Amino acid sequence: MAAQQRTLHRSPSAQLRKEKMEAEILSFGPRVFQNVAASEASKQNTPIFTRSLVQRAAREVELVRRGKGTIGEGRNTITIPHMRGCGVIEIRLRRRGAETASLNWLSIVAIAELEGRTPGYYITTGNQKQFDEYSDIEMLKGPIDMFVSTDRLHHIWKRIKQMPIPPALESVKGFEPIVLESKIWRSLQSRLDVLTVRIENIVCVALGRHEDSKEGVSFRASTQHLLACFASKYLSQRYAGASGVTPSIPILARDPAYTFEDVRLLSHLEPPITVVSDPYQYLAITPSTLIIAICAPVLVPFLDIAADICFPPGPAAILSHEIANHPWHKDGLVVTFELWTPRVGRMLEGMDVVWLNGEDGAQNRVDQEWGKNLHWYARKE
Repeated sequence: MAAQQRTLHRSPSAQLRKEKMEAEILSFGPRVFQNVAASEASKQNTPIFTRSLVQRAAREVELVRRGKGTIGEGRNTITIPHMRGCGVIEIRLRRRGAETASLNWLSIVAIAELEGRTPGYYITTGNQKQFDEYSDIEMLKGPIDMFVSTDRLHHIWKRIKQMPIPPALESVKGFEPIVLESKIWRSLQSRLDVLTVRIENIVCVALGRHEDSKEGVSFRASTQHLLACFASKYLSQRYAGASGVTPSIPILARDPAYTFEDVRLLSHLEPPITVVSDPYQYLAITPSTLIIAICAPVLVPFLDIAADICFPPGPAAILSHEIANHPWHKDGLVVTFELWTPRVGRMLEGMDVVWLNGEDGAQNRVDQEWGKNLHWYARKE
């Protein structure tokens, strides 16, 4: 039994789901697979989502949000080249001023399927919104201490800090004991203790909005953000030197579902979580970053971007649901809705992985719900 426990990489229920899913997918035959490895090999397995590409996306989406594209043929336009040449995609801008704009990243699977005749991202715009409703009308690039007093963003964050404390904060803090008493938190502390790479920041991807139509305040979103805060505080205390100075481990977060109330609420947590606009969550990722992406949508290629933007070592650690490995991966084949791709697989080869022992039927709600399939990936050094 002890040997079995040492080799168990997921809960028994998760193992059954994995086996059932694999059998179902294989029953469909070869038509459901995309040979992503062949596509990547044709480009010598070089990074696609380079830092320079993500920086260009940041500049272009900011222009869209400000309604300031390049003048061409009597209109404001932005052109985004395809991944392998063969044309561009054109974004036409409205002239009436700022508007909401979202970056949409194409998965490696989609790029392979289209043989690179597509950009790595595209920009979509919505109706004009007030900043108090949504954050994507502004380019939120980081916390207040990144800016001087004359910067527009400095004034935005200063205004946020001067607002009354959101009423939902008390409810969120009420969940703290549940997180601290969970098996997940105890297991995570032991993993943070043995990290061989010093964490310099934490980037949260798609942890959800706090408003919940049934609960009022979402338990899942609240407890996942609190876990990030506890990890930051725990690491800060571990890194405190003999001088007693405790270093700050900043936390940045991005979710397209965040409202302005989320921006306010997260800024009042301890330590604060700073909401950023896409793609600044990716630009914040370095080889010293802990990524927390517990249940991110499978069509958001955050792992591909992390692997490329930190190439070759990858980020320091990832906390997420299992990035499952399946039999067809050995042939470089991928199904559309997978997180795993060949470049992600190469990144994970340099990481140790462990299931954090969440379980079905646990007394603690974190362990019982979103924690039961949580895995820890830490870079080997």
